[in-house]
Amino acid sequence: MTETRPLFSRDQLCQRWTRKRVSFRPAGEPFNTSRHEVVLIGEAEAKAFCGAHHYSGSMPPARVRVGMMRKMPFQRDELVGLALFSVPMQAASLSKWLKADMETGVECGRFLCTDVVEGNGESFLIAAANRILARETRITSVLAYADPLPRYDEDANLIKYGHVGVIYMASNARLLGRSKPRTLIITPSGHVVSERSLAKIRKQESGSAYAYRQLLVAGAPERRFGEDPADYVTRALAEGPFRRLPHPGNYVYGWSCGNRLERRMVNNRLGEGLPYPGRPIPHSESVTAVT
Repeated sequence: MTETRPLFSRDQLCQRWTRKRVSFRPAGEPFNTSRHEVVLIGEAEAKAFCGAHHYSGSMPPARVRVGMMRKMPFQRDELVGLALFSVPMQAASLSKWLKADMETGVECGRFLCTDVVEGNGESFLIAAANRILARETRITSVLAYADPLPRYDEDANLIKYGHVGVIYMASNARLLGRSKPRTLIITPSGHVVSERSLAKIRKQESGSAYAYRQLLVAGAPERRFGEDPADYVTRALAEGPFRRLPHPGNYVYGWSCGNRLERRMVNNRLGEGLPYPGRPIPHSESVTAVT
C-alpha cells in the first residue's frame, strides 16, 4: 500500500477533493468570508465539478445545487465548493429517518471543497447552503450519510478515506443511527458498483445501457446474444474482476432548515439524537477485507 499518511484526530484536519485526489487542510486556518459567495448554480456546472473533483466522478439526480465561489482579482469567480441536495436512492429513507416527504425532505448527496479552500471553509458553505434552502425551497430537513470505510484499488492504493461526518457534527446535526450492514461490490479501481445500476440492467429500465457500459469499463464480460439480463448480471459479477467488501453501514445524520418554527418542529421530530461516533475505521482494520 502506497499511502503512508498517519492517522490524525478529527479536530486536526479538513478533508479536500481536487481532481479526484484527497488532501487535507489544517482546521482553524483563517477563512476570509468576504472572498467567498455561496449561490445557486446550474446542473451543468455542478455535474462538471463533481466529474472533475469527486472521487466517484458522478453526481446523483439533483434538486438543489449550491456552489461556493471564490472571488478572484481580474478573473472570473472560481467554483471551489459544492453542496448538492439530491433525490435519495430510496424515497422511503426520508420518511424513515426524517419523518418527511419528498417535498420537505432532501438528501445531501455531495458535499466537497477543493484544496484551495482553507480549513473550516466547509462550515461557511453548509451554513449558507441551509439558508438558501430556507429561502428558495420548501425543504425543512436534510438527510446525510457518512461512510466510515476507506476504499482501495486492486493494488491496495488508498482511493478514499473513511469519514464519520465531522462537518455534520459541527453543524449540530443529529446522529440518527446507521444504515444496514451490507456487502459492496468493488471494481479494480476501488469504486463501488451501484446496486441501482445492476437493477437497471436486470430489469432493462431506463439507464440500463449506460449502466451496462460502465460495467464493461470495470472489466465485466459482454452479454451473450439472447442472454437473460438477470442471468447476465450474475455471470458478470462472478466472472469479472470484482471484489466483495463487507460494510458495517453508514452513519446517518439529519438536520433542520427553514424558519424558526419549521426548525423547531423538525428538531422535535428528530429528537436529541445518538452520541457522535469516534474516528473512522483506520487503514489497518480494513485492508484485509479488500485485498
